[in-house]
Amino acid sequence: MVNYSSVGTISVAALRLLGDMPASFGNASSAPKHYRSGYFYGRAIDAGMAGGGPMESPLSMLLVEKGSDLYSVSPMDSVADAVRLLVSEHIGCALVMDNDLLAGVFSERDLLTRVVGPGLDVEATRVQDVMTADVLTVPPKLTVREALMICTERRIRHLPVERDGVLLGMVSLGDLARWAIRQQQEAITDLMRYIHGEQA
Repeated sequence: MVNYSSVGTISVAALRLLGDMPASFGNASSAPKHYRSGYFYGRAIDAGMAGGGPMESPLSMLLVEKGSDLYSVSPMDSVADAVRLLVSEHIGCALVMDNDLLAGVFSERDLLTRVVGPGLDVEATRVQDVMTADVLTVPPKLTVREALMICTERRIRHLPVERDGVLLGMVSLGDLARWAIRQQQEAITDLMRYIHGEQA
């Protein structure tokens, strides 16, 4: 099973604020569930699609490497259930699925600003009341550069990738940054090997 990574996981400070969490907090076997996307990530993608370098790579290439399994909660799940999922899977954002339809996302930011800040009861509060409902989805042909621009301009950290109404995966700001940095590092390494080879 491949888990997607995010910018970060729930901080220790945030968890300490949830002092009223039940003893079963670490148990993720309740309502949250694993959502299998429709993307066949074993499919080969032509590296030539990258065109102008790592920043011009389509998100489909990133998903092939990262994997496309997603994790979700339902709108009626409690915030406590959602937090258990984020913690157990080491992720910073979960999809909120309503009968296989994307209703929103629930992230660490939602937890801190809409739950912890106002002092809401995590067991009594439903995800639908504190989730981010206005979710932007992007196509797999979108480039890493374009995705980074969207995240920067709209101040968001997670982008569900969708094609023809089917969720293909999720990319985070951290995924995009790591992809660009690693690809650049590989290019520099290849260049250095070429230079040393020529000098030899």
